[in-house]
Order: sequence, then structure tokens, then C-alpha cells
Amino acid sequence: MYTAECQAIADSPTISDAELKKLQDTRAKTKTERHQQRKAELSRRYEIDVTPDLVEKDDDGWYPQLRMHYYLTLGREFLTNRDAKRAKAQLEAGENSIWKPDFNKGQMLPSVLLLEELNLLQLLTPGERLRSSDEAMQEFKALALKHRYVIKNYLNVSISEKHTPIAIAQKLLDKIDLKLDYVGRLGSRDNRECVYKFVASDDERDSIFGQWLNRDELFLSESVSVTNNSIGVISWERSAGSCCKSCNIDSTCSFKFWH
Repeated sequence: MYTAECQAIADSPTISDAELKKLQDTRAKTKTERHQQRKAELSRRYEIDVTPDLVEKDDDGWYPQLRMHYYLTLGREFLTNRDAKRAKAQLEAGENSIWKPDFNKGQMLPSVLLLEELNLLQLLTPGERLRSSDEAMQEFKALALKHRYVIKNYLNVSISEKHTPIAIAQKLLDKIDLKLDYVGRLGSRDNRECVYKFVASDDERDSIFGQWLNRDELFLSESVSVTNNSIGVISWERSAGSCCKSCNIDSTCSFKFWH
């Protein structure tokens, strides 16, 4: 039943932005319309073809995991602007008032800064074998324990002394939908230890990140262009004001029509 529902969403016809807006504003929708709306929203969210697998992953919470991974890596330079836009939207929706828990929930920078402080990306070297007894992993655990209350607050991940470094790593990597793969128990007969390594995922996130990066770069360039144009208009207005004061806005003033 659920598989058929995911397939129906993926098979729905593509609709325009105007049609999507109309569906979003419609309270009573048919099943077909709900499928169309869901597909359109997923298409705009991930910017790749909508498949039954993508529908299921989104239902399982894939989007916030991917978004965290993106802003931790390729999209890092755009994170501040993203959080500022989010805060602005919340202010406008709340008539210049934001409920603090909603504001905190909408901001991603603290979580990304925390993962950077933990140096989570050090675990993502393909092929490198990791053991809980490794010095680097012991340091990783110590740092995670030091920040465990902040980790719980911002990432909703519980960490305690009883967790091994590998277990802590798996908990944090789950926030970006990645994991360390089990290799086996290696070492001498009396000192065997579980060994893990990172294997890059094959889940289309690279394509999604590429689309998001293009989107953010385009938005940034358009924002810079608008800012530059605004500065140009302000400079022109100031020049116009100076000119008109000096020439008393006579009939030959090139800025007369502007006034």
C-alpha cells in the first residue's frame, strides 16, 4: 500500500509554480491533487527527478540530514545568509516577534559550528580504518563528552562515558545520514578489535548538492547585483541633489526630470 502511494506520487504529472501555489492554498484536495502537490514540493526541495525511493527517504527525514551535510561542506559559505533569510521570514510571519524556541530551531549555524568543532569530517576519509583505541578516536570521544550538553541541546544526540568512540561517531554521522561500515575484528588472537571504515554513499546526494550550490551561487550573485544597483541609485540621487543645489534646478539641469 505504501509502496503504491510512493509510486503514485512519483508518477504524478509535473505542475507549474502557479498551479502548486493554487494547490497549497486549497484546503479540500483530491487524492490526485495531493500527489501532484507532494511531487511538486519534492521536486523543488531536492531539485532532482522524483522517484518512489526519494518519496520514501523524504518521509524518513532525509531532507534535514542532507541539508546539514550540505551546509557543513559545499554550502558552508551560504549558511549565514540562509539563517538570516530564515530569521527575516520568521519576523515577518510573527509581525516582528519570534518565539525563541522557533527561532533556535530555524537556525542551523550553531549545529554546523558544533560539528566543525568536533571535526566530524575527519571520519569521512574513504578507506581509512578506524578503531576505538586509536588516539584520534579517543580525542574525538573526549571532545564529544566535553560538549555533550551542547550536543544534546542542538543535535538532540545523547552521549555518555559508556559509549565507545565509534558509537559516538555513528550517532553524530547519522545527523548527516552517513555511517562507518564494519570491516571485521582484526588484530592478534588475544587483542582483537572491531575495525570500521567510511564508504562513500551512492544516494544521489552529490547531484542534489550540485543543484543546491548552483541555486545558492545564483541567488548570491543576484543579491550582489541588486545591492550594487541600489548603491548606484543612491550615488546618482546624491549627485542629482548636489547638481540641483548648484544650478537651482534651471531648465538646463540634466537631473530636472528626476525631481
